[in-house]
Amino acid sequence: MAVISFANSKGGVGKTTTTLILASELERMGHSVNILCADPNNPYEHWPELNQGRSTIQISHDDAHADQMIDNILEAQKQADFVLVDLEGSRDQRVSQAIGMSDLVLIPITASVLELKEAVKAIRLVKATEKVVRRPIAHAMFLSRMQGALRSRGLTELVAEIEAQRLPLMKARLSMREAYKAMFAYGLPLHLLDDSHVSGLEAARENAEHFALEVAELLDKAVTQAA
Repeated sequence: MAVISFANSKGGVGKTTTTLILASELERMGHSVNILCADPNNPYEHWPELNQGRSTIQISHDDAHADQMIDNILEAQKQADFVLVDLEGSRDQRVSQAIGMSDLVLIPITASVLELKEAVKAIRLVKATEKVVRRPIAHAMFLSRMQGALRSRGLTELVAEIEAQRLPLMKARLSMREAYKAMFAYGLPLHLLDDSHVSGLEAARENAEHFALEVAELLDKAVTQAA
């Protein structure tokens, strides 16, 4: 019953897409998954009607006007092996509560040094929350919405800055792929899409699998360190 939160106060960095990618991979591996959506824009609004029961991924909602984040996470844990919390782009009390309940916090960032400042703020929030809950909270940034395989100057500068600040960065990177958009368009997890829905599935699935496997490694490491 692991809890994984996706946090970054900046919008458009891939929190929701990555949440669904990881949920899809976890379901493919045989796990039950509950996505707790804390985004008031509700990007999963049409998922149930499009999905029509073809996936076991559950979608729960956290009311942005209610102070019930902790209770909602606890309830979601009763229903699934993994709870994935898709946090809104803010740094309010509800975000801190979700981080405090998390076994792992993942922070997406695109290839921009300017965006690194927001990611660092998220890490600082994790560190502050660690003091409140009196335990370490595993966390890492990851590069999302990558365009192509070329290493741009901006990306080189970003990675260099991350290394200089000794910030945790996942090796796996998520690319921009039409298959990821198709999950929302058809209401299907990645492993249930086929070539009639979208092209490039093999590459998208390989990319998603590498990401999910590294997430599993981070969780295992966190459990080992906590023992």
